[in-house]
Amino acid sequence: MTTNHRRLLLIVTGIFGLLLLLPGTAFAQGTKADYERAAGLRERFQGLVLNDRLNPRWIDEGARLWYRLDEPGGGRRWVVVDARTGEVAPAFDHAKLAEALAERLEAPVDAARLPIARLMFKDDRILILSQDHEQAWTTDSAVTALESAEDELAELLDAPRRARQARSARTGEETALIFINRTGGPVKLVWRNTDGEALEYGTVAAGEQRRQHTF
Repeated sequence: MTTNHRRLLLIVTGIFGLLLLLPGTAFAQGTKADYERAAGLRERFQGLVLNDRLNPRWIDEGARLWYRLDEPGGGRRWVVVDARTGEVAPAFDHAKLAEALAERLEAPVDAARLPIARLMFKDDRILILSQDHEQAWTTDSAVTALESAEDELAELLDAPRRARQARSARTGEETALIFINRTGGPVKLVWRNTDGEALEYGTVAAGEQRRQHTF
């Protein structure tokens, strides 16, 4: 060990010894103002961080997923991600949907603040539940037409209740499941997360098997 190294070791050891001799309250004690500032941090920064927790939903047998993005000022937009290419695109034409909804509701509609309470993708259609939970419409991603979907209103309203009943309650140790499809057709793998949302994990073809990581 060189002289410089010995000198550095002695300095560090001495500093550490001094720290051990200091009263424990020197590290933990704070003023009343310090605690008041700390208590107010949550309120000060509430709502300033957007999209810190996305809630993606799989569609097209796991080939795509969609989620909602919140924007500054209260705006919202919905996007679809191609799981194979990573391409991100609008889930639908927001401007055209705003025009169609404005005609239906007979009131102005902001494309950045669409009055949508819930969305569901069903085959090649998009089901929309109004913000007041009293009307339902169906359209496609191009919003070529906006039609009434009153027959599916109950399904849209009942979806959260059914999801809560089937949600995952807790997680455990890391493990894996092996799914063996002995049926004559494809089997879709679906997991309900802790919020009750259905997440699709692809399809197992007839006669094939798949190992799926889980907890």
